[in-house]
Parts: sequence; C-alpha cells; structure tokens
Amino acid sequence: ANVGEWLVLLGDAAHSVLPPTGEGINSGLEDAAILAASVRGAPTAPFSEYEAARGADVAGLLSYASYLNDGFDLKVPGEAGARLAFQILESLLGGCGVVPLTTSLFGPPSAERAPYGPMTRRWRRRKAVLLPLARLLIYPWAWTFALLRLPWVAARGLFRCCARRCTPEEMSSPLLGGGPSSSRSMKPPIDLDGADAEAGGASAAKEPAPAHAV
Repeated sequence: ANVGEWLVLLGDAAHSVLPPTGEGINSGLEDAAILAASVRGAPTAPFSEYEAARGADVAGLLSYASYLNDGFDLKVPGEAGARLAFQILESLLGGCGVVPLTTSLFGPPSAERAPYGPMTRRWRRRKAVLLPLARLLIYPWAWTFALLRLPWVAARGLFRCCARRCTPEEMSSPLLGGGPSSSRSMKPPIDLDGADAEAGGASAAKEPAPAHAV
C-alpha cells in the first residue's frame, strides 16, 4: 500500500496476517528487505517497485492463511477429514520431488527465504487437484455416518427438551427413563419458628422444678 512515492506501508500496517500461518513478523521483515532492494534498484520510484515486487507474495500468503483459518469452523461433514487427507496426499508426493507448503514455510527449506508467491501458487495448483480427490474419498463415509447418527441426535435433543419442561413427578415415568426410586416426595420447608417453639416447650417440660427451701 503506497501513496505515490510519498508513503508506503509495511508489515501489519499493510497486510495483517492471520494467526494460523505464524508468518506475521517474518513477512514484515521480508517487506523491509524487499523495500531496501527496491530503493537500491529503483531510487526514483522505490515504492512503486516495492508494490510490484511484493503484491503477489502478500496475496498468496493471505490465501493460505484464509484456508487455514477457515479450518477452525467447518460446517460440512467430512471437510476436516478431506483436508487432512489432502495434507497426507501432499506429503506422500514428497518422494516425487514435491515439497509441501508447510515444509517450505516451517521446515529446512525456509532458510532459503523463497518468496511466498511462487510457493503458494504451486500449493494452489496441488490443492485444485488433490482436495477434490480427498473429498471424493472422505465425503461418502462422513455423510453416511452423519445420517446414521441423526436419529440418535434427534432423540437426545427431544429427551433434553422434555427434561427441561417436565416436573419431577412426570420425569419418574418409565417412558422417560424414571422409576420408583426417582419419585421422591418433596418435603415442605421447615418452619424454623415453629421448630424453635416446639424445642423450647420440650426443654421447658424436661427442666426439673426448682426445690423450695424448707
């Protein structure tokens, strides 16, 4: 983000990175290194040169961060398993010379400081092929399990709804899982004033009469 050659933003001020990638400070330091190279290479228009060199990297990192961040709130049954299967398939391709993106970012290859743009472009191409394949493998099993589980979930929700609405006497019905042992009579609250009065009367009755002096 720049305003002509007057102002340019770096780091989180320009592209706040989502937490799952763990690349916030790394991308900020790379911003500074690329800006320094742009100042040396194009001293008359360094900020425009920086934007042209850095735009693809920032967009690629944002796409990967969004993919990871979406994984924390998946609604479709089987999507989490499909993403895990995609990661496993990507790792299995390591024998064919494919380096997974996680390895490029956090493994030994990260010391080479490869740009984010080319790394994420290769990852997006693999994802376009492997993730649909993983979904074809995982989704049928996940949806079958979800459909088989649906009656149990509905019955449990109905029972909880009845449990919140029914009285203790109704809950003792065998139809709701209760029994003779679950029906207990509710004792009225203790009348402390009456109990104290009765206790006082009993203690007064038991207290011996004082002896009269002869």
